[in-house]
Amino acid sequence: KEEYVTLIANYIPLQDAYGGPNYFAMDPDATYSIHIDNDGDAVEDITFAFDFQSMLPNDNQGVQLAVGPEGNQRTVSVPLKN
Repeated sequence: KEEYVTLIANYIPLQDAYGGPNYFAMDPDATYSIHIDNDGDAVEDITFAFDFQSMLPNDNQGVQLAVGPEGNQRTVSVPLKN
């Protein structure tokens, strides 16, 4: 329809299950932009800019798991990015 537009941006390859477990991450030092030309003059009229940052949960300590037999457990941090 004339009143809808679809924008697709693919910045990171291999994000399917076969690409893991070491997936690519968005670069925290980069700005990812989508430039849109509404009137065909080859100059962007609208720009969407995205900045990302990587962080770990639990005050940047990561997920904490209790490991070992009951009564003799220790806590281990697992660095899973959110």
